[in-house]
Amino acid sequence: LSRPAPWIVGNVGRMLREDPPPIRWLVEGLIPAGVPGILAARASAGKSMTALLISMGLASGLSVLGRPVSTDARGVIFAGLEDDEAEFHRRVRRGIALLEEDSEWTPAHRDALARRLVPLFPDRASGASFSLEAQWKTLAEKAAAIPGGCGLIILDTLSRMAEGDENSAKDMRPFSEAVSALSQATGAAVLSIHHVGKGNDAPSDKKLWQRLHPEALRGSSAVEAAA
Repeated sequence: LSRPAPWIVGNVGRMLREDPPPIRWLVEGLIPAGVPGILAARASAGKSMTALLISMGLASGLSVLGRPVSTDARGVIFAGLEDDEAEFHRRVRRGIALLEEDSEWTPAHRDALARRLVPLFPDRASGASFSLEAQWKTLAEKAAAIPGGCGLIILDTLSRMAEGDENSAKDMRPFSEAVSALSQATGAAVLSIHHVGKGNDAPSDKKLWQRLHPEALRGSSAVEAAA
């Protein structure tokens, strides 16, 4: 088999003739489809549970924070390297209790959720490397197997799947390249769960816009630049 060409050549003539395609939304006005993103906050703020509720709303086809979700690929891969399967199970049960309070919820949503949400947990005894550089092709294969297609891949957390020093742009480059490769190969949005840095990880007098600024992220600015 021939290797794919490393560059995709754009057609400016077509771009001049035709209107650009509209932004594809995974969650209307909130999460664009098919691109990398980051969900960041301080420790114990509920990042993983928030990501799970987004995943459950999307996979079920119900909604996310009251916003419409994609009618295309709704499958979700949740690669959980922070918590074990038992804790994920407990969170799913808390999440389903919240979703079932929605007046629009039906048994069909529950069935879709069971088919489309695929949680993955590392088997440390296997001796495998769980860096994204080593695992993105496997994640892409799992995504391709979801009925109806995969729209979202959650990486929980960035620090557990990136090798090297988070403060080094050079060390973070392989992770960023792997995120982009995974998103491009699957067409899914890849959402990395991350932490904020010192000074933003505890109560302070900082304004909300300062605490939410990309510079509040922990590690190299290359992390924010790749999302």
